[in-house]
Order: sequence, then C-alpha cells, then structure tokens
Amino acid sequence: MTHDSGDDKVGTENAILLAQAEERLRQERLMANESIARARAFRRLQVSAGWTGILMLPAMAIFCVVVLMKYETVPGEMTAAASGALFVDVLGVVVAAYRSWAIKRAPDEPLKPVTKAPVFERH
Repeated sequence: MTHDSGDDKVGTENAILLAQAEERLRQERLMANESIARARAFRRLQVSAGWTGILMLPAMAIFCVVVLMKYETVPGEMTAAASGALFVDVLGVVVAAYRSWAIKRAPDEPLKPVTKAPVFERH
C-alpha cells in the first residue's frame, strides 16, 4: 500500500489543527479554573468581612455605650473617644453594608463555554 504525498499533507494538516484545538482547550480550561478559584476566594473574603462586621459592631457598640453610660467615672477623653468611635463605627458599617448589598456590580454571568467550534480551513 502506498501513500501519495497529498494524503500525507492532509493528514499532517489535520494533526496540526487537532493539536492546536487541544492546546486551545487546555489553555481555556486553565483560565476557567483560575477564574473559578478567584471567584471562590473573593466570596470567602466577602463572607469573612461580613462576619467580622457582624461580630465587631455589637462588641464595639456595647463597649462604647457602657463607657458613655458611666461618663462620671471615666475620663473625658475616653468618653469623647467612645462617642466618636460609636458614631464612626456605626456609620462605617452602615455605609459598608449599603455599598456591598444595595450597590451591587453587574450580576455575575453564569458559566458558559468560551470556546468556539474550530473552523478547519485548508490552504
């Protein structure tokens, strides 16, 4: 059985196109995995920041309210610092909550294929 040079050329071109398509898919798979990992990390950061705010605000508010309720026995500088901290912390948490929940970025698009069907062109 003999092969003429035309069949070898077509077979080689197909092998090259197949290798290029496989490499494109490999790179796109890596990019998709990286994107998913970043989204997960960002979500963990959002959740941990939210829990920190949820736990810290009441603790700070209780401490400041206790200091403000016992203003006669606490130095004036500490009372002023507690009232400022209470105002700034509450205001800061309210603004942060508003920015994170009310002013959302564009909704994340669902995952979808990013590859196009390869177009095999023969030259």
